[in-house]
Amino acid sequence: MPEPSVDSQLRQQLAAVLAAPVQSAVRAKAMSKLLQTVMRLPGIDRVAHQDYLLALNQTWEWMSRNIDKFQPSTACLELDLVKWINGYLYWRIYDIYHSKAPGAEYLSLDEEVFDRGETYLDLLSESGFFNFNLDTLNEHIQLLQQQEDRQIATQIETWIQLDPQQQLQTCYPRDRQNCHCQVLSYRLLVKDPPDSFTQIARDLDLPYQTLVAHWKRRCLPLLQQRAQKLGYEPNRGA
Repeated sequence: MPEPSVDSQLRQQLAAVLAAPVQSAVRAKAMSKLLQTVMRLPGIDRVAHQDYLLALNQTWEWMSRNIDKFQPSTACLELDLVKWINGYLYWRIYDIYHSKAPGAEYLSLDEEVFDRGETYLDLLSESGFFNFNLDTLNEHIQLLQQQEDRQIATQIETWIQLDPQQQLQTCYPRDRQNCHCQVLSYRLLVKDPPDSFTQIARDLDLPYQTLVAHWKRRCLPLLQQRAQKLGYEPNRGA
């Protein structure tokens, strides 16, 4: 028999969780299966920060406690779940950069899940979810080459990936919405290894010179402005 689709698998696992009594062993087992599937979904936000795992760990705990409140809004359960989870994860990522107050509490990755002898770290390791390079942005963003600007570099990467005010997504050449600054910034600066202008121009069916001109005239200034707002000084050490 063919393997069930991800959406079908999610529906079956979610139904099993909701059908089980709260705080029961049956629900704990069903929730564990659902978590392992959700952890593999490609749409879950990721950032290059040493505390990202803590934010994600807190998100899984929140999901397990609030799954009964989840309300799908479209025919695609996978997209609805990813959107719901990322909505919470966004603020946990925000906390990493803006609210790291003394005494702030985060859930431990070594904490046992549902009292079943398995930790969140065990589940995360099984999923193979964290195969990303924490030094990616430092290696590729030319705006932030200095080692002391590492923290700003990771904040820039977060901004590129989340684009909370859609400044990057709404900046594109006329009638070419698929060539917005967010996708260019990700492919040129965040992706490891980065794509070339030639490859991107071919993929987007856009003239090479048009792509390069848009990047230099529109996208780079947005990144530079953001970096300077975060404290980056381009002339430092000159």
